[in-house]
Amino acid sequence: MRSIVICIVFMSVVFVGRAQEGVKFEDLTFEQALKKSKEEKKLVFMDCYTQWCGACKVMLNTVFREKEAGDFFNSRFICLKCDMEVSEGVELAKRFGVKGFPTFLLIRPDGTEQHRILGGSSSLKDFIAWVEMGARKETSLDYLTKLYAAGKMKKKQLRDYHWALYHAGFREKDKEIMTKLAEKLSNKDWLQEDFSFLLGEIKYGDDRFKYMIENLSSLRKNYKEQESINSWLYSIYGVRLKDCLYWEEFRTKEGLEKLGKICQEVEMVGMQDDERLKSAYMLANDCMKKDAEKIVLMLEDTTFREKKGYVRLVLSLLDYMSDKVDGVQARKVVESGERIMKQLDMQDLKEVIEKYKQ
Repeated sequence: MRSIVICIVFMSVVFVGRAQEGVKFEDLTFEQALKKSKEEKKLVFMDCYTQWCGACKVMLNTVFREKEAGDFFNSRFICLKCDMEVSEGVELAKRFGVKGFPTFLLIRPDGTEQHRILGGSSSLKDFIAWVEMGARKETSLDYLTKLYAAGKMKKKQLRDYHWALYHAGFREKDKEIMTKLAEKLSNKDWLQEDFSFLLGEIKYGDDRFKYMIENLSSLRKNYKEQESINSWLYSIYGVRLKDCLYWEEFRTKEGLEKLGKICQEVEMVGMQDDERLKSAYMLANDCMKKDAEKIVLMLEDTTFREKKGYVRLVLSLLDYMSDKVDGVQARKVVESGERIMKQLDMQDLKEVIEKYKQ
């Protein structure tokens, strides 16, 4: 019993200690916070939350309790948290147009909004970067909105405006800004990591896409974070490859040619070993080579079988290839298939394997 009490006391001390090290939200009304921010020449950082908001609780009980959070916020801002459904929070929600939670506002001493962030982050480092952006006048949402309205924005300012809008949750306006920015970029600009968020706007087969693929080596040299490029390439080729397989386009001559072209392009951009694409690429490549044995052997891989839809793909490909292999390979498919069926209860596989015995 004594050891349990000691443990509880210890945990309580740790919890209180972490709370003291974290962000210090002051017990002030909104007007009192503005007055203090004016006296100390700081912005107000206001956490707009509700009692039912799960993400709000995560931020308050984890991210804001970190010592690094306290080190950053306590010296730079007057920190205030306000329930948007209680007392003055109801009026503040109307005043600032707060509709999603959590919303974090950076407010000037005169009570005007400088910046906002919709939603939190499990990464304190990322969240601090978003707040720092808003704390700088030149990259804050309010400043950039007014600059854009005046028609005076340069490319890098449009980039900053995109991120401000994105983190504030203004998706429609953000889409408009991304379109404007894309129109302003030169070929050289498109290869820069600063504009990586625009990769997803490039359509397969258009002139911009062809240019990016032709200059893929330069694109990779300019990026510190290669995953941005790989994710973009996967979004292009992964969808095309899987669609071609799922819709069984390989059953026609034109579809088979299309599948072969996609495989060649996947190899050209070096994505054949990417884990997200590897299984689909191997199935497509074996289909092109009419290697039915390799395809059936993929069922031995538990990880492969657990991937959604891939067992069905194997069965479709084996069915398609049943009359296209020679006797030697047909016997190997039967042997491998029957061995796998002893391990797995797969009636559909049994029906396909029967076709290889004919």
